[in-house]
Amino acid sequence: MKNHHQDVNPYQHYIGYLTVEAAAEYASVSVRTFRNWIKDGLKHVRVSRKMIRTKPDWIEEYLDQFQEEHHEIEDVINEVMAEFI
Repeated sequence: MKNHHQDVNPYQHYIGYLTVEAAAEYASVSVRTFRNWIKDGLKHVRVSRKMIRTKPDWIEEYLDQFQEEHHEIEDVINEVMAEFI
């Protein structure tokens, strides 16, 4: 698993479970975007009807899936472009 905050991680103090607001800050996205990620399958725990928690590792796993897809798309583009060169 790759860490999207590889240099100096200002979020090192985020250990354990994060609120939606803290998780959105960790991921550098809006709370609305983060809630959409939850709807799209980001791993989380629903403590109560209105209380959701997630972990930094789960956020990293969710984001990693898009990086892998990017490489697949890049391979297809390179294949197509090779035909024109």
